[in-house]
Amino acid sequence: MLGHEINVPNMAKSFQDVAIKEIMDRVVRATTLYKVKEIVLAGGVSANSYLRSKIKEKFNDSDIKVVIPPLWATTNNAAMICKVGEYLYKKELFTDLSIGVDSSWKIEDDNKF
Repeated sequence: MLGHEINVPNMAKSFQDVAIKEIMDRVVRATTLYKVKEIVLAGGVSANSYLRSKIKEKFNDSDIKVVIPPLWATTNNAAMICKVGEYLYKKELFTDLSIGVDSSWKIEDDNKF
């Protein structure tokens, strides 16, 4: 970028710091606004060790119960969605963003778009 070398690990860490801070700010705000009694860390992001530690650290001495699943239960669908996107791209099946979504679609239904 403009002749400067990019330190990728530093950039990734900086992004993680900003993203986790944003998540934590929202969680803390929600716990205050809605009198939350329990927090469940879920989805693919719940595998992030830094987020796990920040949630534990923040709510360790509070009355709010924190549930964090074991790592084997922290998967998400990103890889699957990427693969479907690749499949549809190779078939040159494109549409605009007005199509919407339907969780019951099957990959074989690609001709219905």
